[in-house]
Amino acid sequence: MADAGTTIFKHSIGKPTKTGKVAMKVEFRSDGGTKFKEGVVVDIDKDDTAVEKSAKIVAALNAKIAARNEGKGAEATQGKLVFPSGTEIQLPEIYVTNLKDFRVTKVVYDSKKTGETIKKRKIKLAMVDPGEGSTKPGEDSQETALVVFQGAPTQGSVTLAVGDNSIARVNTADQSNLNIVQALVSQIAEAGGFASVEELKHDDSYGEDHWDFGVMISELKGDAVFVDVDDDGMGYAISLFDSAEG
Repeated sequence: MADAGTTIFKHSIGKPTKTGKVAMKVEFRSDGGTKFKEGVVVDIDKDDTAVEKSAKIVAALNAKIAARNEGKGAEATQGKLVFPSGTEIQLPEIYVTNLKDFRVTKVVYDSKKTGETIKKRKIKLAMVDPGEGSTKPGEDSQETALVVFQGAPTQGSVTLAVGDNSIARVNTADQSNLNIVQALVSQIAEAGGFASVEELKHDDSYGEDHWDFGVMISELKGDAVFVDVDDDGMGYAISLFDSAEG
């Protein structure tokens, strides 16, 4: 029997460049083999931000699944970051996830009529947590983790560990997000880990020149990834995926 959250399809949504319709279709099946297909068509305005657009799609898809399948099978959620201070920020991301005793087999997103770019990825874990959290141990050397940091560092620290050997810690006072990520990557590499800086450019839904920076950790080889953010101005999110799916 499938546990909830074992298959996750992530779509990073861009800002629409023109008014039009977008469509998202989801295919899932029960453990007994029964197949289901649900889809929605959503009206999008060119003045919608990517965050607003993501919220419209999530609401429409969940309403359709609830009406036709009593909320069983799959669900859509919008990405968000939760800061240690309790502040939440909605993200231009859509996660389609299986519910208990079901498997999501396919997600198709058509945005041709609104003209924005999207990025999609099948992942094994998506986690947002204030303070500290860790992934489950990686299953093999092909698994990769991405830890993305957002917000405005104030005064505190960030700790990132890979397994028991590669441990990095950076003080956040007077540091930019990029500087923090670069220091974490450098320390992990010095300890023998495989890490690199990931730059993620967002559209003007967030305001001018909004960048997120993350640490991409490859070749986990059975290690878990642990994160502890002790800074009220910063949030983070972890995703785990197969390198082949990236």
